[in-house]
Amino acid sequence: MAADQGYADGEYRLAGMLDVGSSPPNPTEAIKWYTLAAKQGYKDAQYRLGVMYDQGRGTPKNPAEAAKWYTKAAEQGRPEAQYRLGEMYEQGLGVPQDYHQAMNWYMQAAEKNRPEAEYKVGYLYEHGQGVAVSRQQAIAWYQRSDKHGNALAEQALKALDQQ
Repeated sequence: MAADQGYADGEYRLAGMLDVGSSPPNPTEAIKWYTLAAKQGYKDAQYRLGVMYDQGRGTPKNPAEAAKWYTKAAEQGRPEAQYRLGEMYEQGLGVPQDYHQAMNWYMQAAEKNRPEAEYKVGYLYEHGQGVAVSRQQAIAWYQRSDKHGNALAEQALKALDQQ
């Protein structure tokens, strides 16, 4: 079996089966296999391991450990990890609150057309968190997010239109 031979892809696939593909799921065992793949630099495993620590699946919740694994995946370009890391910096979960870092990670995910990240970029511009307030930039990012189907962006645009 590929996982037993130390192949990161095999370890990741086995972890996924244990995490969500088995009945009943075995998140504790999944963490073991995600960790093996993640330590080899497998970005999808790093992201999933971040999710496990973030949600407390198979392990106690640990925002700092989640942020560590999200960072590793985000630095390799995984947009879901970039978005989630942006949230953690915005909210100060597992990392010090830092709106500049939040904007950095949201922007990287937004540039990969992640509607939730596009919305957050707009939100930070609207409220001047980590960047100077820019109604024009907020509208542009909300419009982009709305175009990608984000209902929150549509609501934000309507609210800005009424101001």
